[in-house]
Amino acid sequence: MQLFLNLVLLLEICLIGAFSCVNLFIFLLFFEASAIPIFLLMVYCGSDRRERLKASYYFLFFTLYGSISLLLVIINNYVLHQIQFLSSFLVVNSYSL
Repeated sequence: MQLFLNLVLLLEICLIGAFSCVNLFIFLLFFEASAIPIFLLMVYCGSDRRERLKASYYFLFFTLYGSISLLLVIINNYVLHQIQFLSSFLVVNSYSL
């Protein structure tokens, strides 16, 4: 029970960090960090050992595959549009009066 609560707390911290940041790179880091507690929750707190290991490895594989494509999109935006890699979501093209 203690492991479950600690993993849920760690997952909550990662998700709050991911949804409250305004930086693409930090968002990607928190997004990847949130996969670790979910993976451990699936491995240690599942019902059937064989099925939970299979499901957790599928989850890890597809999450990493999705994050690699997200990283490629971020790099593509940097190369094509000359947007700073650590730029904000909100203030990409700000103009002062």
